[in-house]
Amino acid sequence: MTIRPGRLDLLAADETLLIEGLAVEGGSDLSDELSDAGAGRVTVIPDDGVDASDDGFRTVDTGQLVRLVLNPGVSETVQLTGLVEVAQKTVLARVPSERRAVLTVRDWLAEFDQAPISPPFGADSLPAAVEIASDWTHPAVDTSTWGNAVYLGPAFGGDVDQFGNPVSGGLGAKNGVSPDGAPDSFVGWIAASAVDGNGSHPVDDIHYLHLDLTCSAGLLIGAMTGDDSWAWAFDGALFEEGVADPAIQWQSMYSLGLPAVTAGSHVFRARGTNFANPANPTNVYNPMAFCATFYQADASVWLEWDNVIARTGSDPSSADPLLGGGWKALRNPASPPGLTWGRFYRAAFDVTQDEGFLAGWTLGFTDTLDSAGNPWAVRDDMVMRVNDTHLKFFAQSAASGWADVAARPADRVLDAWRPGERGDFWTSPGSPPAWGAGQVSQLDVTRRLR
Repeated sequence: MTIRPGRLDLLAADETLLIEGLAVEGGSDLSDELSDAGAGRVTVIPDDGVDASDDGFRTVDTGQLVRLVLNPGVSETVQLTGLVEVAQKTVLARVPSERRAVLTVRDWLAEFDQAPISPPFGADSLPAAVEIASDWTHPAVDTSTWGNAVYLGPAFGGDVDQFGNPVSGGLGAKNGVSPDGAPDSFVGWIAASAVDGNGSHPVDDIHYLHLDLTCSAGLLIGAMTGDDSWAWAFDGALFEEGVADPAIQWQSMYSLGLPAVTAGSHVFRARGTNFANPANPTNVYNPMAFCATFYQADASVWLEWDNVIARTGSDPSSADPLLGGGWKALRNPASPPGLTWGRFYRAAFDVTQDEGFLAGWTLGFTDTLDSAGNPWAVRDDMVMRVNDTHLKFFAQSAASGWADVAARPADRVLDAWRPGERGDFWTSPGSPPAWGAGQVSQLDVTRRLR
């Protein structure tokens, strides 16, 4: 802790000066670290002990703003602009000079340091991700422009189906016996596009799949597999990473077993990659393909048709999940699906406010534009950790070059900019950032997190 000359000022709601230099216990030497996250206590005393003089002791109260200024009159540094949360006053004392007002002060950093990051659908939603990525797994990734998935054929071979009807042609690459352990004879193969004339997709094709899934509370089991390598995620939590070439998945079923899911809407995503086969240089019968069946114990405890709530099937464009409806797909996008910093953070901010934290705060940026009106870049490499605080994510964002964050505490507005672009000093011609303009209060996040 460093002791430096300091001054405590009382401010109006717009951060204009009301009283300069409140008298504080201990004189003019103040610590430059009230706490690790911009919160602490300070004791205000009367200047001269005379009741009639309004020296700040009587004026300062709960809900007002104070500012700690270090090295006053020399090289002044605004160290903290904080809200008085509690003003505990000694109203009567043996002599006037013994009266005290003990202030509990918290700046915006401390408030965000007490707000935890929750899973994408909230702390009470199951399953719950422990790490949230801004990539294809995040439920907030926009899939509104994705097309319908394409049905490639049944996973099972045969002359007739379960009802005695002729079976439509399957995938030439699949023998109708595998995948081994598939419990659903109605399940079919889907992908983001149809196969070519060789019954294949190009080598290194990448396909993404999306399904909005409505569940009742309780057990959920997904039986799924893919060709060649598929990863999948549920509500932002990655459950399967796929396999590495030359391994294959499609001959065996994989289980997504969730002992408990909450009732309501959930998001399932999958990402597939097509491998080359050295023994098949002409790439004949080498398709991308995915199949899945989701069960809940509605009718019994068995994996039977009456318990199926969704599957990949013959009609992805339908509204019926039992026919394979609802599956959206994206093939070989120019850049991987992701989120802007603004959208990524807003998703967490909205959940946190729904859970009762950060009341009254709004965002001074949008999903697409930062606080200076500049467009955010879409990224798939940002990460939040559940139960970390919002302040830790701000520090991580600054250190990783994702965004710079500051606030207008009197207005309870959080601002954010593209890294290094706060103000317009990077333009030509430019001007220095106006620290304090618009009640901006930026604090050294890294220092306070040490």
